[in-house]
Amino acid sequence: MRFSVLLHCTYLKNLPKSYIDQVKKTVPKKVFRNRFGTPEIVEYERKPEDYEYTEYRPWEQEADVHQQQLDNQRKMNKKVRIAPVSTIPDHQWTMFRGDRVEVLVGKDKGKQGLINYVVRERNWCFVEGLNCKFQMVGSIKQMGYKGNMVKKECPLDVEKEIALVDPVDLKPTEVEWRWNEKGEKIRVSVRSGHQIPIPVRSQETLEYITPESYSENEKDTTAKVVLERTFEPQLKLFEEEIMEQYAIQGPLHRKDTYWY
Repeated sequence: MRFSVLLHCTYLKNLPKSYIDQVKKTVPKKVFRNRFGTPEIVEYERKPEDYEYTEYRPWEQEADVHQQQLDNQRKMNKKVRIAPVSTIPDHQWTMFRGDRVEVLVGKDKGKQGLINYVVRERNWCFVEGLNCKFQMVGSIKQMGYKGNMVKKECPLDVEKEIALVDPVDLKPTEVEWRWNEKGEKIRVSVRSGHQIPIPVRSQETLEYITPESYSENEKDTTAKVVLERTFEPQLKLFEEEIMEQYAIQGPLHRKDTYWY
């Protein structure tokens, strides 16, 4: 099995999808089947379509608090509108952590920076030090303490508000995926045809900064075992392989195949 460049670029810190669904509370609690031909009824603690993605990861406390507020509004029969988002498919996603981009809108239009955060479900990217707002936090009115002013980065739409920078001339450009002579999928600038390499920072997870720096422990499957070939395909039927493996004797004739 050969991993593609997109699989090497980590998202959601390489945590399994089952864990993500569990913390989102979108796993079916109960499924009513065998309803005499009628569709199944699925009960959720929180329906998948009712989950709204924010700038926080699903397992973070801020994301859970936001979803609980939405759930409380629904319990009070208030209408909660979640804006539909046409997410970009994974095989078409071209921006990753560590990429240099240029802002196309707002007060920072024309400035360049590095992507430090990505929210694919909303087509969002956060750029270090750009498109920021200031807000006061930690104020205590009883003591007359106004709090501290914090600089916070705001999301930018990857399709309309930022563009990747061509490393040749450091100008914004459109990007597309192509295949090179080695059969590898690479990002290429449409204008110059120059390859835009994937940043090393995009491979960072909760366990390592780069895959090369990771040290195996006793609960890991070693690379030697992973690379071991345990299956050899043969031009035989399943029944023929079983009979050969267990030395079963008996008539077994392959059916004739006709082509029209």
